[in-house]
Amino acid sequence: MRRACLGFLFLASPAFTQSVEQIVDRLTTEWMAAVGNKDDATLNRIMADEFIAHIPESGRAINRSEWLRQARLMENAECEYKSTQVRSYGEYVLASGRLSCKGDIKGIGLEEDSVVSDVWVHRDNLWKVSTRVVASTPRFTGIWRPLAIGAGIPSLLWLFVAIRNRSRQSGSLISSANRPYY
Repeated sequence: MRRACLGFLFLASPAFTQSVEQIVDRLTTEWMAAVGNKDDATLNRIMADEFIAHIPESGRAINRSEWLRQARLMENAECEYKSTQVRSYGEYVLASGRLSCKGDIKGIGLEEDSVVSDVWVHRDNLWKVSTRVVASTPRFTGIWRPLAIGAGIPSLLWLFVAIRNRSRQSGSLISSANRPYY
């Protein structure tokens, strides 16, 4: 019995409890890792049902299902938070900072540096992200290969047809009759 009491005191000591800020900071990292790992269980645990992301550049707001659909398109995603600040306001927490992500979407490399602000709400003894405002600057890194294939094949076909037509014209009687001889 004494052993159980000591265990309880050990777990309840202030040195082993995390602040709300630390919990939300850890959850933001888990959230982005879950995107990269396509971990639906973690995404469902962390994201609130009413989640909405505001994208000022486009003037759009996307709901949870659309955000998840877009996140699932990313292959080999690696996201890292930098300069994160977390501030608690009772039942709400504001987490903001820089987010750098790298990955592929259908074979096209994408690197994105974003400034994000997330609003986390406390419900049923869990912290869930309900709102994100994101301003980003995407860079496509692996776009040259798809562009070369997309532009190269039609260009090669055009060149083949042009050369073939030229060789057909130069061998015909009509083209040779119209050529002046000097």
